[in-house]
Amino acid sequence: MYVPYTIICIVKKRTAYLGRKKEDLAMKKVRRVALVNRKGGCGKTTSLFSIAGVLAGEEKKKVFVIDLDAQMNTTSTMLMNVDDDVKPSKTIMDVLNGADIEDALCGVKWQPRGRRDYVDYPVDVLCGDASIDATDGLVSIDEDRLIEAGQRINEYINANGYDWVLVDMPPSSKAINDFCFKYLADYMLSPFSPDEYSASGYQQLLMDLEDARRVNTDARIIGLFMNKKDSRFGLHKALDDELKQLDYYICDVPYESAVAESTYFGRPVCLYKTLSKSSMAYRKIVKVMEQRIKKNV
Repeated sequence: MYVPYTIICIVKKRTAYLGRKKEDLAMKKVRRVALVNRKGGCGKTTSLFSIAGVLAGEEKKKVFVIDLDAQMNTTSTMLMNVDDDVKPSKTIMDVLNGADIEDALCGVKWQPRGRRDYVDYPVDVLCGDASIDATDGLVSIDEDRLIEAGQRINEYINANGYDWVLVDMPPSSKAINDFCFKYLADYMLSPFSPDEYSASGYQQLLMDLEDARRVNTDARIIGLFMNKKDSRFGLHKALDDELKQLDYYICDVPYESAVAESTYFGRPVCLYKTLSKSSMAYRKIVKVMEQRIKKNV
């Protein structure tokens, strides 16, 4: 059957347009979440580790982890079972100064429950650097270079098919917060610890959100949760009840030895004790994040 040349051209253009739209939609599907709390010791690193375990270990999602905390606990925990000669010599600071992303990237090895060996999971870690919050750290890098680095990181994430980006943030750093929400994350997930946080902890989170929106108008709080809740303590219950009154509350993560043990052995808790209450809680956090992002909270 004869088809006019003009129709062929229209079809080709339409196909190319749809192809571009599909690529754009694929890029938008990447969930970019930063774990944020101005207070240290609230469990950001442990929570990120556990959430990555649910995403990669159970949902088979491809996860890109970025360690922006100078303590580098995410890097050391994630790569605990990786041989030293495999770990990269470059860090996030080298990437910000122009190094290739792959030179600072390392995959994880976790031990599934019931197995003696270690397995590669679809999680890559952009390794942290102890100097990132120093005077010669991120704040010393020219803005144009930061823009270029942010673009390269995002292009790498989109080109390599990651489903989630998880960013471990330091307790308080305006420069790192700005960089994160300019280039790396759209959502804030905040763990709270059951101690002297009071309502001011939530107000500080709202201040972080306000700062983030100055550099990224799409920045949003995706959720908050109580970490390390011990039901034996009335204070913990009272503080959790207070948190439940706040917007974006998800659940509490109970205080269990399983979480501490799994982190010590470099295994996400869902791979260590599958049916523990903390594993169930982190699964719920992931499920609620997915639902809220779909609704574009």
